[in-house]
Amino acid sequence: MKFICEVCGKEFKTFPSWLKRKPRRGTRFCSYACAKIGLGIKPRTIKCAFCGREFVPQSRDTRYCSRRCACEARVSFREERACAVCGKRFTVTGRTRNRRYCSRECLYSTLRGPRPGFWTEMTCPVCGKVFMVYKSETNPNSRWMRKYCSRDCAARARRRSYTQNS
Repeated sequence: MKFICEVCGKEFKTFPSWLKRKPRRGTRFCSYACAKIGLGIKPRTIKCAFCGREFVPQSRDTRYCSRRCACEARVSFREERACAVCGKRFTVTGRTRNRRYCSRECLYSTLRGPRPGFWTEMTCPVCGKVFMVYKSETNPNSRWMRKYCSRDCAARARRRSYTQNS
């Protein structure tokens, strides 16, 4: 079936299934853009969160007028926060926006605290330093078993065993 658009006057076809469900829906306008104009629906405009320019968003979640503004906003984001453990002030940027701790030590202290038995202490056979590992890394049958506190100590141990075997 052919119809004529009430807004632009263009001839268009519609599906018979549309006519069965909503008889007036598919017979008045050729597109959603013409339907919005014909029904007097004004597009919602918002201000860009970065540059302040007004624009019509593509979806409800859109905050920036372009990808460039979104990238600039992410790069230029700077905020000073207090560490959740020690209270020390630190600065977060666009990439580290979700950080809550000032250092890895503060992060690990929160991970070790609430889960007893999750971490275990081991002593490095090369330097004698006590270090913390996941309990799963202490299994001797595991492919990921840790014996040394660092890569340097592991390399030293390999060198020692290599020189002893030669």
